[in-house]
Amino acid sequence: MKKESFKFLIIFLLINSLFANTFEFQQAFIYDDNIFKFSKKDLDLFSKGKKDKDYKTTDDLITSLVLKLNFYLQNFLLSLQTENNSFLQNPKKSYLKYQISTKFSKLNFGYIFLPNYYLRNFYQKSCFYTQHSIFLKINSSNFGVKIKDEIKLYNEDFKYYNSNSFSTTLEYQKDIKIRYQIIDNLTLTKNWAINKLKEQEPDISYFQMGNELKLKRRGELIDLILTLEIERRNYLTEIDLTHKDRIDHLYCISFQIPIKFKRTLSIILGYRFEKRVCQIPYQEEFEDIKSYQKNVFSLKLVKGGIL
Repeated sequence: MKKESFKFLIIFLLINSLFANTFEFQQAFIYDDNIFKFSKKDLDLFSKGKKDKDYKTTDDLITSLVLKLNFYLQNFLLSLQTENNSFLQNPKKSYLKYQISTKFSKLNFGYIFLPNYYLRNFYQKSCFYTQHSIFLKINSSNFGVKIKDEIKLYNEDFKYYNSNSFSTTLEYQKDIKIRYQIIDNLTLTKNWAINKLKEQEPDISYFQMGNELKLKRRGELIDLILTLEIERRNYLTEIDLTHKDRIDHLYCISFQIPIKFKRTLSIILGYRFEKRVCQIPYQEEFEDIKSYQKNVFSLKLVKGGIL
């Protein structure tokens, strides 16, 4: 565990013992067979020994620890959450994430901080970014609206990627009979560059539309959650030929099986398949290095309760 993570954990537990009302704990073991989102071409090159020195493997086992504290005051809820993800073979990929959120009546507001997240190497240089996100969600009956703004600030070698993304999500959920629930989320996202781009610098501004359909089946001991996702991303640049008229389609299917042992204790088995198909009319050869697919398997222990 990183030093900053350990320090935060100590502070977290101290606040826990003094003020918090309830807690949530999640320990997960995750296997990801393509952590860098390599294309088939990249994976073939890696298997032949043509690899960057920073990449030990293209798959990895990840341990994820999530701690969350909840503070109640009448109808007001304040939650603090930390998430520590450690990669066994590629520790450079490990990251921390922090979140603070509030809930009042039908209104949710929050801030998420993700520092120094490592993507992978580009042009033999490490690519990192720090992300700041704020969100606001309003729920009413079966409908909800969520707006979110994300700012990504990259390290000096890639600062032309600095960008702002604003998204709006429309949510609909409906109980079907007693045991079934359906949730549908439609998300519209606009991304644009923060800095004024110089000549020949890449322009990754885009408009994206995505839909997530989730079906839940509730049981006495075992639940089932099936999720289908599809996204279409249209790049908006007119001058950057590596992105001009580029269209990405992302397809995901996943399921989770929560097994409830007690009211506050459960184990969740999960699987996710993800595939991106990239089309770039002016740079067809780039399609071979931008398209990818991956499989993610997970086992989670979830515990909550009153302090």
